[in-house]
Amino acid sequence: MPAKKMPRLSAMTKPMDGALKIRAAFFAVLVAFGLFLLKILVGFATHSMSILASGVDSLMDLMASTINFFSIKSAAEPADESHQFGHGKIESLSGLLQGLLIGISALYLAYRSLMRLVHEEPLELVQLGIVTMVVSTLVTIVLVRYMQKVASTTGSLALRADSLHYASDVLTNLGSLLALVLVRWTGQSRIDPVISLVIAGYIFRSAAVVFKNSIDILMDRSLAREVIEEIRSVLQSEPSVRGFHRLRTRQSGTHKFIDLHLSMDPSLTFAEAHELSEEVGRRIKLKIPNSDVTIHADPFGLEEEENI
Repeated sequence: MPAKKMPRLSAMTKPMDGALKIRAAFFAVLVAFGLFLLKILVGFATHSMSILASGVDSLMDLMASTINFFSIKSAAEPADESHQFGHGKIESLSGLLQGLLIGISALYLAYRSLMRLVHEEPLELVQLGIVTMVVSTLVTIVLVRYMQKVASTTGSLALRADSLHYASDVLTNLGSLLALVLVRWTGQSRIDPVISLVIAGYIFRSAAVVFKNSIDILMDRSLAREVIEEIRSVLQSEPSVRGFHRLRTRQSGTHKFIDLHLSMDPSLTFAEAHELSEEVGRRIKLKIPNSDVTIHADPFGLEEEENI
């Protein structure tokens, strides 16, 4: 009798997830383009370095969100003959590039701030700048909340990274707003670049977080410790499982891959071992959404196992 293939359990992604991610990414592109134009025009009109720097930051957002949009469309493609684990790592590549772009924008912002400290320049039309930054802040907050909601629903790393640097834009906008208000109140134009330097530091830190997360996934780093503990809790709750070994995990885009060997009572029939593997896989997928679980059944005592 030919041996049956061991079960490979694949979680089904919600049908609307791909469309939600694409819609959110496209909306981010439109918003970034509008904010870029608004800030650049008002920045030149007011001679405000903080507004111009915020406009450059919005240009970086536009570039990142455009890349994000196309990467998410590609990542949504199903697995094929050449990419049997799907195209999810495109999202990680996008997150990596976004981290670089955010870092570049932070360095540019710091450079421009230092130059303005050396060469002071009075601001004009400060009231127009204040109104512009209030509007930009409100629009960005709405965008961040929307993207975070979609990222939470779909588990998209690219959208989470995108929402992170738009969240940093909220601080950039508030910093620019505070600078303009203080300049209008005190008449000290050097307040503008000082606050921009503080904002640059925060943005650079955000870039480092996005960059590291993307590298971890591209290097097949194992899933977070809390996720491993959730897998362990499922195995510990199954009395028929005697132990496990060779637990390996990784992530590609939003998809989590889990591979392990289960140790079972040698007296179980092949059909019983198969059914037990299927049941454990189903329970893991319920605990960890959007996961692909591969389980190998071994007779207990065949290898040194991690007892549960």
